[in-house]
Amino acid sequence: MTGTLDDAYADHLRLWAAGSASPRLVDALVRGGEPAEAELLRAYLDSGDQWVTTSRTSGVWQGRACWVGTRPPVEARGGDLWFDVVEVASTVLILRPEAELAAFSAEEWQTLTACVGWLSTRPVRRWQFLGFASVTGLDPGRTIGSSAYAMGVRGAWADRYAGYFGKSLPGWDSWWGASCSLSDEIINTMWPADIPEIGFRVAEDAMALLGRARALLTDQDPDGPFPLGERFAVTDRYWLPGMRFRTELSAQLGLLPADRGETGNAPVLARP
Repeated sequence: MTGTLDDAYADHLRLWAAGSASPRLVDALVRGGEPAEAELLRAYLDSGDQWVTTSRTSGVWQGRACWVGTRPPVEARGGDLWFDVVEVASTVLILRPEAELAAFSAEEWQTLTACVGWLSTRPVRRWQFLGFASVTGLDPGRTIGSSAYAMGVRGAWADRYAGYFGKSLPGWDSWWGASCSLSDEIINTMWPADIPEIGFRVAEDAMALLGRARALLTDQDPDGPFPLGERFAVTDRYWLPGMRFRTELSAQLGLLPADRGETGNAPVLARP
């Protein structure tokens, strides 16, 4: 069953690169135990870009305003959802903490927004990474975890996956904002266990590893000597057993360019 969902997702990505969508993926999501994603993708295939209210299939996110579309909405409030129909992932708009906004200089207000960005509500699923690997010709060379999530990938691969969709990997600022604006129930659903996640690129060949306890502190000091939420950095070519990752779309940068190195992110070009 997992293989069927892997294949359906790979077909979905190939079709997006060609400028169309895949109805087959909806049925595969239902069979694969992903009812929320199936419901939201079906809504898009039926009626295109639109605002909907999430149903009980979305769990703790039930009853929220959710934009279903290929790109984030032009206008949204902190806590609103965007279901990215290309990556097939729900994201939440994260507000910057009041303490950070209060410390903004006039120059920072010219370049930064009151929101950090659209943070994925869950780590990347195993079927998503394997479908991506199939489309891009990436050979993991080993089993990518045995859970529902893609675990144990190399940092460079996680970064490449995010770039394929015009996104990046999140950093401490996203989780600081999330911990200050979202309920404990939601935070515990988004990041339920103290399992480090692969974060943003800190150097040309190194990725940050984010520890839950540190990343979710609400009294962060953005001027401190240690990058907030960053447990340590590791060379991006290393295997990272047991570690998960998720994507984020910056509110400042928007979708990253489609010519991002070796990413070959055709789905960015194909977003209407």
